This record gives sequence, structure tokens and C-alpha cells, in this order.
Amino acid sequence: MEITLNNTWKLRPEAMWVDHNLAPQVLRKTDGWMITSLPCDVHVPLIQNGIIPEPLEGDNFQHCRWVEEMSWWFMKPFDIEEDFTAYDRVILEIEGLEAEADILLNGILMATSAAHSTHLRKT
Repeated sequence: MEITLNNTWKLRPEAMWVDHNLAPQVLRKTDGWMITSLPCDVHVPLIQNGIIPEPLEGDNFQHCRWVEEMSWWFMKPFDIEEDFTAYDRVILEIEGLEAEADILLNGILMATSAAHSTHLRKT
């Protein structure tokens, strides 16, 4: 059985010092979330929502520097079928991480990736 989670993610910025230890507070927030689909980096939904200009055009990158100074949170609520819980082992496969990331499931830290990781697999 496989579940694909690419569509309808939520994204929000937090101060850089906000880490996985504050996940319960961040995930309870109801405002400030943007809708996006993965794969993408944080710039795509920011451009789509008119928050930043296209950073690769002209000198727009100068107006987008603040993006790198934030902690970006992607969230995806999803349900699983009851028979999914019958498996002895479940593999969470995450591809294409471009930065350091903490991976949480139901607010529990499952894995941490190194910068420039292209594939993370945690069982």
C-alpha cells in the first residue's frame, strides 16, 4: 500500500529560532498558512501569493533575502485507512529536500536531514 502526499500542503513562516520543539504551538496556528503542492521550495507559493517577486528576474533577489532568514513549516494533515496500521513496518520516503529539515509525524520528530540532502528514508 502506498500513500502519495504531494498535493494540498500548508506552508507558513516562523522566526529562524522556532524549531521542532515548538511544533505543537506552530501546528495549532490557524492563520498565516498558504496552500501549495509539493515538490516545490518556499519561493513558489510566495510568488504565487504575490508575497515576493520572481527572485531570478533582474535584481529581485535583493527583495527576497528575508525568505532565507525564516524557518519555513510545511504541514500536511492526512488520514490513513485502518488496515494500514496492521503493517509491522512503514517507510516514510521524502525526496528532494534542499535544506536542513526536521520531519515530524503527529508532532513527533521522526528524522532530521542534513543540508543539501536529496533523499531521506526513515523507518
